Amino acid sequence: MTPFGHIKEIWRYPVSSIGGEGLDGTELAEGGIPGDRIWGVVDRRDGIVAAPEKLKHWRPLPNLFARLRGDRPEIGLDDGSWIDAGSSLAGELVSALLDFPAALHPHVPFGSQAHDRIAPRYQRADIH
Repeated sequence: MTPFGHIKEIWRYPVSSIGGEGLDGTELAEGGIPGDRIWGVVDRRDGIVAAPEKLKHWRPLPNLFARLRGDRPEIGLDDGSWIDAGSSLAGELVSALLDFPAALHPHVPFGSQAHDRIAPRYQRADIH
């Protein structure tokens, strides 16, 4: 096999549409990097999932950062501390940033639904 390049950086985005974390290394699994885009942000007014590249009111989201601790994402605060993505404080933080009511929820597989979980807005590629 002829090599065609090298990996310069590996990033994981535990919360889709929010800035992620650089990794020194990772395992690859079916579905991609474990813990990547396992949560999302939703507009509580209409249930629409965040799409910063398409809708202007979502564009502040990438200014936040998320990391994975165990099997749960955390959201970084300006003071260097981290809060659980499922906490009410995380929802308040995202809502204040966006200036409308928003919530963070775990994703379910594309095309499915579950109580207190949201479906990703697109069928993603495992690695890109």
